[in-house]
Amino acid sequence: MKVLYILLAILLAIIIGLSVHISITNHKSQNQKLWGSTDVIPDEETAEKVAYILLDKLFGLSEERGYDIHISFNEETYAWEVWYAPIPPEGFILLGGNQEIHIRKDNGAVIYAIIG
Repeated sequence: MKVLYILLAILLAIIIGLSVHISITNHKSQNQKLWGSTDVIPDEETAEKVAYILLDKLFGLSEERGYDIHISFNEETYAWEVWYAPIPPEGFILLGGNQEIHIRKDNGAVIYAIIG
């Protein structure tokens, strides 16, 4: 009789686990059907625009100065990594001034920002 109760408890745990898994999976797929991608920052272009706005507010980007912009996606942190490096005037060398920001792709949270 004890073995029967143990088997029923295991079966009940499996059924509950499967129903929770199905519920979560179904919720995600419904969100994607309604809103498309669930990522707030879906591509490089959006990451660049958001990074520019944030870096301008945090550190002040000079509009007169040009910037080399490098954008990459880090799978490990699930974040866009955006670097702004000022282009020096002809005949000059700039030391520092680089700005970097990492923005989570899924929720848009800034996880790293620095001026070099």
